[in-house]
Amino acid sequence: MVLMNIGFLIIILYLSFNLGSCCGGVKSRVTSSMMSVLAIGLAIGASMGFSSYFDQPYTNLHSVLPFVMLGLGVDDSFVIQNAFDQTNVNDDMRVRMRQAMSHSGVSITVTSMTDFVAFMISTTTSLPALASFCFYAATGILFLFMFQCTMFGAAVVLDGRRQLAGKRDFLDCCSVCRGRSAKPITQEDMKRGIVSIFMKEKFGRESQI
Repeated sequence: MVLMNIGFLIIILYLSFNLGSCCGGVKSRVTSSMMSVLAIGLAIGASMGFSSYFDQPYTNLHSVLPFVMLGLGVDDSFVIQNAFDQTNVNDDMRVRMRQAMSHSGVSITVTSMTDFVAFMISTTTSLPALASFCFYAATGILFLFMFQCTMFGAAVVLDGRRQLAGKRDFLDCCSVCRGRSAKPITQEDMKRGIVSIFMKEKFGRESQI
């Protein structure tokens, strides 16, 4: 359990530092990261309540369920946020989010439904503890999909508005001090990462034939 809690902390810190900029200021997204973790926590709670309603037992095997849900939820958060960052910052926020979800929503839906179906099929196993774990996981993935698309999606929009206003993370009501980070986010600031550049221009570039 100690090692698992350490794993939780590492994943949360990884999300906080990599969802935005780790240098703080306008580009920081620690608040959005915490909203993602909150959405994951709500999905876990909803899964436990829903599964308990159907008299599914809770065993020691279920202690790894939050770790599984955290990994899946963090992945969804990165996909949504990256798709949002690829949009034009000069467009209306509703247009940007619609474009982001039109791209990221396909990936999230396919992966979530695949995991959901796989776990639901596994509930037919003859092992009661494993069947119960799969039921908890399947319902948790379904709730996680809904919370990430709605709750975290709304957090992304609010965070985008904060960045356009040039305000600090955590202190939304205060403008950033003078300096480089005081400028609102522009299209030049939304540069693609090293991995994105490599996959598009090197690994996945179009053939010249």
